[in-house]
Amino acid sequence: MTAATTTSARFDMGRVASRTFGVIGRNFVVFTLLALVLAGVPEAITHYFAQTKPLGGGLETSFLSAAFGLIGFIALSVLQAALVHGTIADLNGKKASFGDCLATGMRFLWPVVGVSLLLGLAVGFGFLLLIVPGVLMGLAWCMNVPVVVVERKSVFESFSRSADLTRGHRWPIFGLAVVYVLIVWIIDAVALAATGGFNLAALARGEAGFNGVEWVVLTLMQVVQSLIGAAGLASIYYELRSGTEGVGAESLASVFD
Repeated sequence: MTAATTTSARFDMGRVASRTFGVIGRNFVVFTLLALVLAGVPEAITHYFAQTKPLGGGLETSFLSAAFGLIGFIALSVLQAALVHGTIADLNGKKASFGDCLATGMRFLWPVVGVSLLLGLAVGFGFLLLIVPGVLMGLAWCMNVPVVVVERKSVFESFSRSADLTRGHRWPIFGLAVVYVLIVWIIDAVALAATGGFNLAALARGEAGFNGVEWVVLTLMQVVQSLIGAAGLASIYYELRSGTEGVGAESLASVFD
């Protein structure tokens, strides 16, 4: 009798997508501000530097490029943890403020950085082995950040926990990842086509250097991609816990302890 009540439900891709955009809509101001500050600002600085500094500008240029890249990576790590917190809060019927989300992001900064570095190295090595191993590892460990933030697992524990959590559901997760990539490609194609037109017009006028339209568009692209990606991962995690593991909101509420 007990076993029958613990049977997990089917992973529902449509439900995940609906939750993702529903959460973003209900928390649009808070989430957008977080994404602007933690993804948009570093991206804007990086693009401004890239447009105003010549390529091959020497040691100083290389150092600044590396510094901007590191700052952007750290800021995105904070954003991931912050949006996981905010998404799970919303799906549990609570409301996470800008300050709550940012504080959570800062609290889990270094674990998320550690997870991201290890995951990047592992998946990168997997892609060197004819791509497929890298895809499989990415799918197995895609829940590492939500596991660290919500379940308070350590960096190394998050890998085994994520693998257990995604087992049997990786094809639907892969399908959602493909949809996300297609959406990003479409947005990028439209945005780059628009900025390309402005670039050609500037070249025709003999102008060069900083392009304000391109700078704004590329910055907003990073904001949108980061926002959908982080909220989407948190929604997948919620689906895996509540839909397939049968865990209720009370257990998931540990994120607010």
